[in-house]
Amino acid sequence: MLFRTVCFVVPLMVSVSMLHGQADLRSMNREFARIRADMKVLQEDQIHLLNRINGLVQENVAKEAQITELQKLLAALEARIQGVEAELRTRCDQLQAAMESEKGVRRKELDTAITAMSVEISKLDKVAAAAAAAAAADQTARARPAYTGKYVEIEVLKGDTLSAIAVKAGVPVSTLQQLNGLKDDTIRIGQKLKVPVAQ
Repeated sequence: MLFRTVCFVVPLMVSVSMLHGQADLRSMNREFARIRADMKVLQEDQIHLLNRINGLVQENVAKEAQITELQKLLAALEARIQGVEAELRTRCDQLQAAMESEKGVRRKELDTAITAMSVEISKLDKVAAAAAAAAAADQTARARPAYTGKYVEIEVLKGDTLSAIAVKAGVPVSTLQQLNGLKDDTIRIGQKLKVPVAQ
C-alpha cells in the first residue's frame, strides 16, 4: 500500500513540478519576447539618434565651411579696404605735394611779375621824370635869354641826369644831345659834356 502510494505521489509531484516548470518557461518566454521588443525599439531609437547625430555633424561641417568662407571673404574685404585707404592716402599726399609745388610756382611767377612790373614802373617813372625835366628845361630856356655859342665842359657826377643838367643850364635836352653828339639821354659817370653858357 505504501509502495502504491509512493508510486502515485511521485509521478504526481513530477507532473506538478513539470506543470509548474512549463508555467515558468512560458512566463520567461513572454519576458524574453517583451525584452526583445523593447530592445528592438531601443535599437530603432538608437538608429534614429545616430542618423540625427550624423545629420547634425554634416550640418556642423557645412556651417564650419560657410564660416571659413565668410572669414576668407572678410579677410579679403579688409585687405581691399586697407589697399583703398593706402591708395587714397597716397593720392592725397600726391595732391597735397602737387598743390604745394603749384603754389610755389605761382608764388615765383607772381614775384617775377611783381619785379617786372616794378622795373617797368621805375622805367616809366624815369621817363616821366625826364619828360617833366625836359618840359621844365624848355620852359626855362624860353624864359631865359638866348645863349651864345660858348659852352663850358663839365664832368658827369654820380646822380646826374641829362635832363637835370639841361634844367640847370636852362637849355632843352635836345640841345645838349646835339652839342655832345648823343643819340639819347644816356650818360655815364666821369663823362665830359659840353654845356652852353647863357648870355
